[in-house]
Amino acid sequence: MNIRQGHFINGKSKHRVQDFHFSFEDPVVAHFQEVFNDDWFFSHGEKLCRKKWFPSIEHQAEAFARGISHGPDENLNKLLWVILSACHVARKSLIIMSPYFLPDATLISALCLASMRGVQVDILLPEKK
Repeated sequence: MNIRQGHFINGKSKHRVQDFHFSFEDPVVAHFQEVFNDDWFFSHGEKLCRKKWFPSIEHQAEAFARGISHGPDENLNKLLWVILSACHVARKSLIIMSPYFLPDATLISALCLASMRGVQVDILLPEKK
């Protein structure tokens, strides 16, 4: 989320930002807890105690979600590979949500091919006002 003075919607800024906020439930939260813990360790050298910092997660829903970690501690572009894989195996729909979606020619081709196969392709990006 872009939280800083220049992004507040107060009528004064020419480059206001409206972020998309959401909440997660069920097992995907555990994945984000692990990613946060890994990022915290990378930047601070401290492992956070799971019981103290992260509540237990109980499975309640049937929907599937996956978070993809990617940061300065990794050289492999996992996000690109996951999206390309999703483009090739999607049967009904493909939803991509990213604040920094900059597809290269290969990814654009994969998205087009998925769409031409009848896959509903939706890409959610921040709104520019």
